[in-house]
Amino acid sequence: MGDIKLINLKDRLVNLFSDVTEDSCKEVIEKIQEINIKDDEYIQASLGVLASMGFSTDPANISLPPITLNLSTFGGDVYSGFGLCDSIRMSETSVKIICYGKVMSMGIPILVSGHYRAAHKNTTFMLHDVSSCTWGKTREMEECIEQNKILRERMIEYICSRTKFPRKKLIDIIDKKQDFFFSAEDALKWKFIDEIIDINLDEVEPEKKAKKPSKKKTNKNDEKEDGKE
Repeated sequence: MGDIKLINLKDRLVNLFSDVTEDSCKEVIEKIQEINIKDDEYIQASLGVLASMGFSTDPANISLPPITLNLSTFGGDVYSGFGLCDSIRMSETSVKIICYGKVMSMGIPILVSGHYRAAHKNTTFMLHDVSSCTWGKTREMEECIEQNKILRERMIEYICSRTKFPRKKLIDIIDKKQDFFFSAEDALKWKFIDEIIDINLDEVEPEKKAKKPSKKKTNKNDEKEDGKE
């Protein structure tokens, strides 16, 4: 029978506070896979303990805290980004994504891959067309353009299938070569996120609230005395 260790929530935090690159995505994917392996070991150990006590249960009944992926990015490599999207979706442990500051370009498909998505109130989001630089012989550049069209259609299909953003609107944005910025409120409306994280000052402890400067009361008699020379 294996030992059951307490789950450390700090070990379930993953950060992507940079451009979407092969290296940054590799780091996040490895962390997600590592947590999944440990969670499977934890579940098996839990089942062993329950069995030793004469109980049996479905592994699905053992609930574990989600992986939290903190996300803030201007975007980047589409290929590496979609690799991370697949890793998030395939994760047996649910992945909760929390947005900070900005989530743009390739960051959007990564965001909508999350099993649960939240954003801080001041987060800015942005959508636009796939971009690239081509060089070489004519046929090589034509092949690159064809591949860009495939990636564009994949991007449109992926975003629209996981949100309520209108497909026609997204195609119009791409056709106009437009950078389309939107707020956390819009992201919630179009189901890019499930929740807006906001600070309610009424719920903050009184001593943590900003104190207003007190007005000094003036004695009228003092004013008269001050006026005498």
